[in-house]
Amino acid sequence: MTRRRQRRNLPSGVRTIVFLIGLSIGVMEEARGASSGIPVENRIKAAFLVELFSYVDWPADAVPASGDQFVVGVVGEGPTTTALLDLRGLEMKEGRRLVVKRLTNAGDFGSCHMLFFSEEPGVDVRRVLGEIVGNAVLTVGETDDFARMGGMVRFYFASNRVRFEINPAASRAAGLRISSRLLRLAKIVDDREGR
Repeated sequence: MTRRRQRRNLPSGVRTIVFLIGLSIGVMEEARGASSGIPVENRIKAAFLVELFSYVDWPADAVPASGDQFVVGVVGEGPTTTALLDLRGLEMKEGRRLVVKRLTNAGDFGSCHMLFFSEEPGVDVRRVLGEIVGNAVLTVGETDDFARMGGMVRFYFASNRVRFEINPAASRAAGLRISSRLLRLAKIVDDREGR
């Protein structure tokens, strides 16, 4: 059997894992040569954040009229925020460009596809999540209880690997569909546990 045929016979979850590992290695190699001083862990989180666009479907009528862009709003400062800002202008799926905007209040999220919450202390994550409930905005964060507070995706590092939690109920309530391939790789969280 040829190598190409062997790859096709791999279960989709395994192919996804192989892809994510390759992405991590590529980001780590790029980060080693970077002079920005951003830790590798945060560069990997930023790369995974951007890759989420490939695994989420937004309702056609809810996608902001941003034309050829994917827009990420950022709440708070931190190394992952800095790494994400470094990726601005990146060409993504469907030829769209990545736009990253710093937001000072949740009311500015209207033009965003995704809202990222950094680990910065002092950000009232629960309040901001409450303000955007029901809007087709993918919420992603780094804080320990992010998914249990109603956030949709939480990234964290464990055993030198990027891991993530997903709150499917929160994404469904916003009208977003997260790929089953991604759900199989995640720890599933119910936000009712945090209430």
